[in-house]
Formats: sequence, C-alpha cells, structure tokens
Amino acid sequence: MNAQTFKQPVSVLVGLGFARTIPNVMAAYQLVAEWPASPRSTVHLAALDACRACLKGEGKMEDARLAFLDFADRTGILMADATPVVRSQTTPRVSTPRLT
Repeated sequence: MNAQTFKQPVSVLVGLGFARTIPNVMAAYQLVAEWPASPRSTVHLAALDACRACLKGEGKMEDARLAFLDFADRTGILMADATPVVRSQTTPRVSTPRLT
C-alpha cells in the first residue's frame, strides 16, 4: 500500500446507481474533478483542494479521504454502509438528556 492508498476504500454510486470503489487519492480526485459544474459547492471545492494538496505532497491522505467522504455523503453518492462513519467524523455529536 502506498502513501496515497486509503486504509479503507470508499464505495460510491455513480451513473445509474453503479457501485464504484475509490481506493486512493487519485481516484477520488478524478471523480471530484469530473463532477458536473452546475451543482458544485464549497464541499466540492474542499474535496478537490484536499485531494490536490495530498497529490502534491502538501496535505495528508486522511484529510483528503475525509473531505472526499464528506463530498460523497452530501452529494448523495456515498453508499449507505459508509454513511455512519462519515457523520461520526464530520459532524459534532449532540448529547441528549436521558429520561429516567
């Protein structure tokens, strides 16, 4: 495994619901870079920037993976089994009072 291969690949749905495994930063960068121009957002730009920085050796692979996971989750292409992992790492947990 090289430095830019994810410890755990990311599974996304592309096209007409075809599963695709994203094993590394380059594959994540390519998918984000090819994303249609009209629905691009700050999440899209953050994923693109994080992947680009990692490919240049200026960023961390895990930061690129997390940015890609956030992008995939928010665009609705992240496969369902990975969603709880993303939410636990990217959104703060809110504690709820216990009823006794």
